[in-house]
Amino acid sequence: MSTMNDESKIRARVFDVIRRVLDVPPLKVNNARKDFLAPPPMSSFRGVDPALLYEGDDWWIFNVRECTPSIVWPIDVCLIRGSCDFYDMYMMRLRSVTPKEVRGYASRVSPFMLRKDVAVHDRGKLITASTLLSFVGGHWSDAQKRTLWGGTADNPVPVRTGYVSDGYLDFGGVAIGVALRQRYEWAVNVGFPNTPSVRIATDPTGMKELFRLRDVQPGRDRRDALMNWVSDHWRQNRHDPDVEIYVRKHMRGGTQFDWRGFSCEIIPARFDIEQTEKFIAERAAMRVAGSDHRYV
Repeated sequence: MSTMNDESKIRARVFDVIRRVLDVPPLKVNNARKDFLAPPPMSSFRGVDPALLYEGDDWWIFNVRECTPSIVWPIDVCLIRGSCDFYDMYMMRLRSVTPKEVRGYASRVSPFMLRKDVAVHDRGKLITASTLLSFVGGHWSDAQKRTLWGGTADNPVPVRTGYVSDGYLDFGGVAIGVALRQRYEWAVNVGFPNTPSVRIATDPTGMKELFRLRDVQPGRDRRDALMNWVSDHWRQNRHDPDVEIYVRKHMRGGTQFDWRGFSCEIIPARFDIEQTEKFIAERAAMRVAGSDHRYV
């Protein structure tokens, strides 16, 4: 697929997700809570992963019921679904919180807890809300011990009290599975200021090719380099041309840029970020051993 086709596909997806969110007016609530679990603003839904809208079954390589928090923690993922159950659109952000943060809000506390922010289209209005999940007894449950309701707004039906994992609570396992995959993915968040941004999975090579026509910053005559890996190499010592200095493998370049009217942010893979610490330690060991210089 050509780069231009890739650009067109990405722009279409970004516009589709943002349109799903912004085309519906927000529900005005005068008595909304103002505390830790206050309804989240739409600007907090950043890096929305559109996989549930467009990708096939092969995108899922994990069994969500086997994705326990110990696999990857902490996490912060955002997903969007199309029409489901009683909603025209369902967007959620699940991020790790600590027992200290939820003190006074949760009745089921554990080392692994998630705050779940949701935004839904319900009968022509956009509604946002927050809740807490806790990983207890090998599955996710409602940390607030509330009654979960099903049915319709006109005929609500109590479903569960939150102590048993069900489809609603399985999103904890989904979040872990998504976070595990994202741990090894580079991505670019694409969107507009003060709106949800859409996460586009890529890699350093594909990112440079895809966004090579990004905007030139005001006051500059060339585009800033995008963040990428620089391989380890030997560089000539500027003070002594007969000596080379070892340069460790590292990441270099900017993470913020504009493209086709969008504001973009590069999100390096967490695994790669952790690797930089390893390379720094290796370079420090070479310095101590005196092996970071060599004569040519």
